[in-house]
Amino acid sequence: MAQTYTFPIPAGRSAAELLEKAKVAGKSRRIAFTGDEKAGRFQGVAEGTYAVDGSQLTIVVDKKPAFVPWMMIENALKGLFSGG
Repeated sequence: MAQTYTFPIPAGRSAAELLEKAKVAGKSRRIAFTGDEKAGRFQGVAEGTYAVDGSQLTIVVDKKPAFVPWMMIENALKGLFSGG
């Protein structure tokens, strides 16, 4: 079952900046992003899509390991998009 997460894009930042941070942070975690600052996909331990609508970033996780809790996935995604 897919899980959706929505994060606000911080003031003074752009979706393109967040995506670039996620791409850099994701490389060390074997997570690949494809797409642009409006929409795309990611693949790694978890897989799904992302889309930007105004000042919101929406991430839909389509696939994850059964033993990994959703909260851990959410925290990892927040970390990627904040540059951590």
